[in-house]
Amino acid sequence: MSETTLRKLYLFTGKGGVGKTSLSLSFAEYLKRNGSKVHYVTFNSSSLSQKKKQQLTELKTYLNQVSIPLIDLELEETLQNYISQKFNSTTIAQFIVKAPFFRSLINVIPGFNYVIFMGQLVKFMEDNPDHIYIIDGPASGHGLTLLNAIYKFRDIFGSGLLFQDCVRLISFLEKPENFKVILATLPQGLVVAETLETYKEVKDIYNFPIEVVVNQSIDHLKDLHNSEFLKKYRERETNSLELLQDFSPMKTPLLPGENFFEIIHKISESNIEGVI
Repeated sequence: MSETTLRKLYLFTGKGGVGKTSLSLSFAEYLKRNGSKVHYVTFNSSSLSQKKKQQLTELKTYLNQVSIPLIDLELEETLQNYISQKFNSTTIAQFIVKAPFFRSLINVIPGFNYVIFMGQLVKFMEDNPDHIYIIDGPASGHGLTLLNAIYKFRDIFGSGLLFQDCVRLISFLEKPENFKVILATLPQGLVVAETLETYKEVKDIYNFPIEVVVNQSIDHLKDLHNSEFLKKYRERETNSLELLQDFSPMKTPLLPGENFFEIIHKISESNIEGVI
């Protein structure tokens, strides 16, 4: 693996259920195994469902096993850290974050939370310039909101602390050597159609480097064992890939495994290097 080709930040996004988490974890494990200093990043609200809490606990256990640090940016804590840095006062930050008006403001301004998350993350990267950060990002619609918000708040404010942070974020993201969007999809017509819309918007508006990855491909299977299910799956995949032929998408294989994390490990040993 050539270190010079690596970006500092990768954002994995795509329609819900396409395997963003499995792909981003596999890529993080691949980088770690090849000697990179890698961090795995998640964004979370202040109140998680019991299911989400359980998933986060399992994620922490897995990342600990493969020695990959987790940066779990929880909204209230991240906001408090952000304000504390700006005002140089933890007390003031706690007061502002707990204020009902401020909480309401966060909830009614789309994307403001993502600006705070990304601002905190860029601070981490500035402090550790030789590290790589992998974001298990929100689904494609919210992923676009994440990118839109940074530009929107820059244009709205025009000056001040938040404006300066947005300018700093944009300056970082627009350098091709810093940032890449990984757009995950499945070999299914409707999912591919949404992927194409997202791809076009990212390229037309931002022109960030972007890679389309088709997850759960069976292109590697030479023998379908006379399975009608696999034959139909192959036909559907072939038709879907025709829609993506202009993009030369990378494909990750559909692999068996006893559990989610075993599959992640297997994908990390396949062709996941193409994401770089």
